[in-house]
Amino acid sequence: ALNSSDFSSRITENSTQLNIEMLPQQKPLKQFFKLIEVTIEKSDYSATKIKMNETSGDVTILTFSNKQLNGVVEDSVFTLQ
Repeated sequence: ALNSSDFSSRITENSTQLNIEMLPQQKPLKQFFKLIEVTIEKSDYSATKIKMNETSGDVTILTFSNKQLNGVVEDSVFTLQ
């Protein structure tokens, strides 16, 4: 169901997490990424990790911890000075 013209996808899961493997199908993403993996926490359906395997052999991992979902953010945070 996640397949699109941009990615083919495969979902695996365990008791606490979903793992989505996304294979780029078209340029320009296919030029830069071999595989993108997203780990989702089942308890709140938020991402805990995004792993990007690049065609160059580099790997970029983004890990999310101490998440606060839908927290209040003051408008002043977005004010340019």
